[in-house]
Amino acid sequence: MKAPAGKRVLVGVTVVVVVTAVVIGIVMLGPPGEERARRLDQRRVMELQGIVLGVNALWMMRGRLPASLDEASKESGVVSFSTKDPVTGAPYGYRVVDDKNYEVCATFDRKSSTRFAGDRWTHGTGMRCFTRRAGAGQE
Repeated sequence: MKAPAGKRVLVGVTVVVVVTAVVIGIVMLGPPGEERARRLDQRRVMELQGIVLGVNALWMMRGRLPASLDEASKESGVVSFSTKDPVTGAPYGYRVVDDKNYEVCATFDRKSSTRFAGDRWTHGTGMRCFTRRAGAGQE
C-alpha cells in the first residue's frame, strides 16, 4: 500500500528542512568539536581571571605576590580558583616578574574569534601568557 502523494511531499519537505537546519547550524557555529574547544578556551580565560583575583587578594592582604599558584590558592582566603587546565589537568602557568607584576599562562585550543572578556584576554592557539599588575583590578 502506497502512501498518498501529499504525505510523501510533506515527509520530503520535512527532511529537507531538518537537513538544512543542521547544515546552517554547523556553518554558523562550526562542528560540535569546534564549539567544545571554544567553550573550553572561554573556561580557561575565566579560570585565569579567577587566578588574577586570588593573586590580587593575596597581594592586598600580605603586601607581596605569592611565589606560586599553590601558595595563592591556599592563602588567598576569600577567593577560590582552579589552578589546573580543565582538560589536561596541567597546572596553569604563573610567574612573578617583579614586586608588582606577574604572568598567568594557559594553553589554548583555538584563536579567540570574539573578544571574549575584552581585549585583555585575546589569544592565539597554544601557550599564551598575560602580564598583570597586582592591585590594578585587572580580571
